[in-house]
Amino acid sequence: MRRWGGRLGLLLLSLAAGLALVEGGVRLVVGDRLPILLAPQDHLCDPELPGVPYLPCPGRRGATNNLGLRMAYDVTPEKPPGVRRIAIVGDSVTAMPGSGSGPLELFSVHLEALLRRSAGGPVQVLNLSLPGLSLEQELRAARARVVPLDPDLVVFAYCYNDPRPSHVEANPNLPFSRVFHSWNLLLLLLYERDEGGSEWYTPGSDAFRDLEGTFADLGRLARERPVAVAGLPLLEAPGHPQPHLRVVETLCRRNGIPYLDLMPLLPADLTRLRDRGTDSLHLSALGHQAVAEALHRLLARDPAAGRGAARVP
Repeated sequence: MRRWGGRLGLLLLSLAAGLALVEGGVRLVVGDRLPILLAPQDHLCDPELPGVPYLPCPGRRGATNNLGLRMAYDVTPEKPPGVRRIAIVGDSVTAMPGSGSGPLELFSVHLEALLRRSAGGPVQVLNLSLPGLSLEQELRAARARVVPLDPDLVVFAYCYNDPRPSHVEANPNLPFSRVFHSWNLLLLLLYERDEGGSEWYTPGSDAFRDLEGTFADLGRLARERPVAVAGLPLLEAPGHPQPHLRVVETLCRRNGIPYLDLMPLLPADLTRLRDRGTDSLHLSALGHQAVAEALHRLLARDPAAGRGAARVP
């Protein structure tokens, strides 16, 4: 019995050491973005929305406003007279500022400032985003939280790993929930170009058929109100083929959804826009600014902006 007790103690000690290594790995890799990824009890709420495991809690100072949007100020559910509302819906790329930035220095915030200057009137850019959500989950969340706010345009910011849904639960009562939550989000955060990743964009695969279905649902929303999709590139070296963007543009065209092509408006060397070199998805502070400027030109129908422009209503 004493021998089994010793083995159990050694097992528990090994488990604790392993969890500590996971936590340390998360902190090392994601750095100052950790507060957004950690502490589900602080930032994530169960929205009681089928298929969506969590959404941002409202009123988390420095992270969300009164409606659970990533904005620096509160907004009313009813759109004020004379105010234009643009909604940005996305995942961690849209939710997380570049390293060294303030918690709300996102491209949605920069875009709002640019639109206010050029539109000559009040503009609100609503940001509903959270790490790990797939396009299907974002669409469900947008119908529940964004559409009731009556935006003049909803822009879905699409990135490479958006076919993959999150199954991470926001449950602060689970033992070690902070560690498990951060580890799962890290796996979602760092995409791997493996068989699964390439299958997402291979016609005929199960993942591709699911993606086609999601874009068909998005097309139905586009027939109800103005919707567009902005394709966020992988931040690779010049000449990278960006296969997901070609697929997304095709699916947008097939379903009558305006596609906002950022590529002609971004630097040729996209690696300049990467955040700390940790992966090819997440933007630096410079990247957030560049995406905001590109979106602004597209939404303002700048003749030099390329195809897919959609003027702000």
